[in-house]
Amino acid sequence: MKLSEIKTLQGLIVVGEDREITNVNTIANADENSLIFFNGKGELKTKAKAIIISNRECIFDNDLTTIISPDPKLTMAKVILECFYNNVVSFLNTIRSEIYLSKIFDNVKIGVEGVIVGVNCTIGTQGFGYVWDKDHWLRFPHIGSVVLEKNVEIGNNTCIDRGSIGNTIIRKGVKIDNLVHIAHNADIGEHSLIVAGAVIGGSVKIGKKCFIGMNASIKNGIIIGDNVTVGAGAVVLKDIPSGETWAGVPAKKL
Repeated sequence: MKLSEIKTLQGLIVVGEDREITNVNTIANADENSLIFFNGKGELKTKAKAIIISNRECIFDNDLTTIISPDPKLTMAKVILECFYNNVVSFLNTIRSEIYLSKIFDNVKIGVEGVIVGVNCTIGTQGFGYVWDKDHWLRFPHIGSVVLEKNVEIGNNTCIDRGSIGNTIIRKGVKIDNLVHIAHNADIGEHSLIVAGAVIGGSVKIGKKCFIGMNASIKNGIIIGDNVTVGAGAVVLKDIPSGETWAGVPAKKL
């Protein structure tokens, strides 16, 4: 569809070409037919050619079509609800995997071998994401997936939310204990261990072969390097470089 055909965008200032849009995506994973939004945080390195933004002055690529919105995230939520929310792709592959009495939603992609999911898990439901719309909270639609790569093991009563835009990824060899919560768009690196009661916030990135201790909490958006140890009960509020051990409230390097 063309940008001009999206009712949500009508009335907003659009600068640039009326582009064809086939998907919404994250900044990093977008292609030339993606629509993205940018909240002014982080780097804007993307292949997308259409972007919802609050201030065009921070755009240096004249080839980008920009949609000026006072609240880019709210506008993106409404675009998804209007155009893309019924297009969630279904995947469910349980070949040579063990799935016990758990709820696995259709938008979950399961590795071809060695995946074990314990009892009473919920995998692939909507994450906890809202944006303020005049006088109420509007749930940000979650149209991504959960990807469980090979040899992932998940204990009982664990919840893994699907991505909002993009996927929640549990990479190969990860072992997750009972009663763990992993929020939307988290990315858990290969062969990491996550112990009971841990809470992993949205868009957290954990590197390879990390150890996340019992009842640890990791704030949304945190980036943790490879071979990191997070102690039991730690509250992680800052990024952690590779090879370090952090503990405490708030967590600090030991």
